Amino acid sequence: MISETDLAWAAGIMDADGSVTIQRLFWTSKKDGVKHDRYSLRIHVANTDLKMLNKLQELFGGPIIKQPKYISGTGCLNPRNKMAWNWCIHATKAEAVLRLILPYMVTKRERAEIGLLVRKFARPKGPRGVDPNHGQVVALYDQMKTLNQRGVQNLQ
Repeated sequence: MISETDLAWAAGIMDADGSVTIQRLFWTSKKDGVKHDRYSLRIHVANTDLKMLNKLQELFGGPIIKQPKYISGTGCLNPRNKMAWNWCIHATKAEAVLRLILPYMVTKRERAEIGLLVRKFARPKGPRGVDPNHGQVVALYDQMKTLNQRGVQNLQ
């Protein structure tokens, strides 16, 4: 069982260094050639402190992936940059983690709540794989995209 202290710590890490996103995936049906999309909840933390990511992995599972030493925003490698790693989980595991740490989240709480709603609405499938809640999921995806935009945001 995960302690309250560890859950609060993980929430602080997510608020400070984490990211809550909805990934949009596309595929074309082989049967009728129709293009479809689906949405997957993802959370990740990228950092140069491997001990922090190892603790997240110990608490919640998921892989830790070594990141190339890029110059931010350029796509060019820079050997002078520190080595960084990325811990990432998605779908059911991401939902479980967010449910555990949500009571302690502050900065990214709204993103976590949207992510949990996407998981709730995206699950049921109607006949022939039609998602009856597709419109709601797309609206939540757009809302998450707006919250995760870089730059100055209008605060209302």
